[in-house]
Amino acid sequence: MNMKEIVQALIVVVALTLAAIGFVVGITALANKSAPAEDIVVSTEDGTINLGRSVKSEKLLYSMCIKVEDRKPACEFTTKDRVLSEVKQVMRPGEATARDIKIAVNAAVTYTGENGQEATSLITPKGKYLPAGTPSEVHIQAIANLFDSVYNDYKQNFSKM
Repeated sequence: MNMKEIVQALIVVVALTLAAIGFVVGITALANKSAPAEDIVVSTEDGTINLGRSVKSEKLLYSMCIKVEDRKPACEFTTKDRVLSEVKQVMRPGEATARDIKIAVNAAVTYTGENGQEATSLITPKGKYLPAGTPSEVHIQAIANLFDSVYNDYKQNFSKM
């Protein structure tokens, strides 16, 4: 065997080795793609609900509660923009609150699974105490921060889509 034949044989061996490696990698990638997706399971107050392999829809609903001093809290379903707009109409820039106020933003996520099954998960409420004399700007920023905090919790821990 001369040098030319040895080099040609070496090239053929290297080519066959690379082809075999490519084949194995391709089959492995294909096997991983065809592996079935895991079911999406959602925790609710009543336990867990299996939504199947996909979530068709997801809806985030906020509720905000305000408690002035020792009175009963007032709560309503709302949005961040609506609350901030209403507070800006009531509290003028530079004004301060006359009483101690507690604010809480709650949220729930309702999911609809691939077969129409529904589940609702509650997001941990976020709250803030604002003593009497708190400037309106601080009040508005505190509300915005509470909504943002709840939304970030939703995106990081609850969103399935």
